[in-house]
Amino acid sequence: MRNYLTRQAMKALKASVVMLTFFGLAGTAMADKKITFKTPSAFGTNLPITGSTSVYFADVLERVSGGNMKIKMFEPGELMPAFDIHQAVSDGQVQAGYTCGAYLGGSLKEAIPYCTMPFGPEPHVMLGWLYEGNGTKLWEKFYNDAGYNVKVWPLAIYANEGAGWFTKRIEKVEDWKGTKIRIGGFAGGTVTKLGAVPTLIPFGEIFPGLEKGVIDAAEMGLPANDLEAGLHKVAKFYHMPSWHQPYTIIEIVMNMDVWNGMSDAQQAQWEASVRQANVWSMTHSNAIQNAALKTLQEEKGVEIVKFDDEMLKAMRAAFNETMDELMATDPEVKMLMDDLTAFMEDYKAWENIGSIGRNSLWD
Repeated sequence: MRNYLTRQAMKALKASVVMLTFFGLAGTAMADKKITFKTPSAFGTNLPITGSTSVYFADVLERVSGGNMKIKMFEPGELMPAFDIHQAVSDGQVQAGYTCGAYLGGSLKEAIPYCTMPFGPEPHVMLGWLYEGNGTKLWEKFYNDAGYNVKVWPLAIYANEGAGWFTKRIEKVEDWKGTKIRIGGFAGGTVTKLGAVPTLIPFGEIFPGLEKGVIDAAEMGLPANDLEAGLHKVAKFYHMPSWHQPYTIIEIVMNMDVWNGMSDAQQAQWEASVRQANVWSMTHSNAIQNAALKTLQEEKGVEIVKFDDEMLKAMRAAFNETMDELMATDPEVKMLMDDLTAFMEDYKAWENIGSIGRNSLWD
């Protein structure tokens, strides 16, 4: 699996393991039983960040545990469809799974923001809510209330993606009418109000969907993901900015019985490795995107199309309407949004006073 990691990633991995070992998390590894976590992934491990964070995490965990804990990753569809991973982990068919909450959005809408949502917080603020606010407590409550026998963590968390690949330009609100787009979650409800026809399909079906004309557009991932997936071969208009996905979380879920059967040391090793994967995914994702974007533009002939202020205002209004309707009928979504909004407002109050503004050194 380590072949998917860059040289810089391997350096970071070695440094992380040294640090975690220094603090004693690997000290009791010899006394613990060996566990191999059979782990299906909803995302190809070849995809930068979205997929490769699981590889990075697996290597950290194996080294920190002295080889007593190993992740055996399975590529999308190898064991089961991507949308079935949560249930398979809950049922004990597999020990763990690498997936995202948006794939439960059809039946569990409160899971959607644990993957992403339009006009949401930046990644570091979202991570703060998960670890320092009520984010993870609510996440576990929602899954438990829905009958999922799992424990959940954010594994990959990274910054804004592209707004999507289109076979035509979307420059006016009217251009959305009839556009068949691969997009899900609350963003799907938003573009519906603009006249689009959203559908949520797994990553592996995006390329053939665009190629065969089943869909006219698709949001997928970061520029580095999209370059690796070859989406420039089937769509030439890459739209920005990322109104729909200012942060992304890819989660790892574990069967609760498996978690409860682990020693205290193993649980600590697991959670420390998760935190390290959080840091790596945030830093590495930001570091590699501009190079990928330049390749797409200069070598692959991709045209960047930026939504103007009028379009973004229309999207925001449609999103607000979508959420007002949903929160009026779904108390769980309202509970989540009220709590997250309060956390964001508290953070923003400090940022407005203490920050000199994003990128001000380069303005």
